[in-house]
Amino acid sequence: MLVLDAIGLYLIGGVLFAIPFLFRWIVFVDESAGGTSWLFRLLLLPGCIVLWPVLLRKYIKARKEI
Repeated sequence: MLVLDAIGLYLIGGVLFAIPFLFRWIVFVDESAGGTSWLFRLLLLPGCIVLWPVLLRKYIKARKEI
């Protein structure tokens, strides 16, 4: 049961991160994503949810370089 709780918390964290990342912060990581449609960003949503720790590190690193 503890494993399922941990997976659930991980996915909730991913959803909470993915929404602002896809609609605001993605341009800091990849400038070419700035002009994309919301449908394209919706396609990226599952990957962002699963890979949110990696994307968070990339976002923090990109913000430090500014």
